[in-house]
Amino acid sequence: MRRILVLMIAGALAALAMWYGVRVSQTTSKAAVSAFLPRETIFFAQMPDFKRTRDQWHHADIYQLCHEAAVQDFLRKALARIPKKNATSETLQEIEQLDPKDAFFALTSIDNNNPIFVAGFRFRESQDEAERVVGKWRAKWLENNPNAKREKIAYQQHQIETIAAAPFTLATAYDGHWFFVSSNLTELKELLDRVDRRNKDRQNELGADDSYRAAMAHMPSSYAVLFYLQPKRFSEKITSLRAAL
Repeated sequence: MRRILVLMIAGALAALAMWYGVRVSQTTSKAAVSAFLPRETIFFAQMPDFKRTRDQWHHADIYQLCHEAAVQDFLRKALARIPKKNATSETLQEIEQLDPKDAFFALTSIDNNNPIFVAGFRFRESQDEAERVVGKWRAKWLENNPNAKREKIAYQQHQIETIAAAPFTLATAYDGHWFFVSSNLTELKELLDRVDRRNKDRQNELGADDSYRAAMAHMPSSYAVLFYLQPKRFSEKITSLRAAL
């Protein structure tokens, strides 16, 4: 009897530890990414675990319905004239190789009618392994933009690579097991400063914004995808854009 009781207590403690670990991990995930972004961020999306989200999608009712024989037959006839492309499936396979965690995209501002974004994800393998995949994406982009100017810039302890094809600029950098990309070099530098804690102004981070914190308080402990929009700032930007036209 005592042995059974001990096993039950041990099992309960193990379950509690697992629940606590998952909850802390997810809470830390939201907190970490929000600390990377400026307080004025307009839109923010995050996917904590790509593989888990994809597995959940494959078990969703709508996914199962779409793969019913009758639905597949209908779609096959409807899409018969559209040429098949393997680019999407190939990209998904490459993303799976990276096993990305805490992937995010954020629209941080709209400056002179130009939207500025930052994005990134955390990968499991080494930077060299990640670069094998990221390098393929970069090479494809350069192939489609043969006149693009490529440059490497040393910033703090990081190597930032920029690709400029007017009027668009793409800046990328690694930071440990993180990969970041931005449409603005200055924005990427500021992100790296926040990641490396060189920027000590915590009140200028998205996580310090009252509206964001209030919204996150309603989020469940486990989620597949997170979307956050600051309507007031978004409407202000749209109004200013209309006025500029």
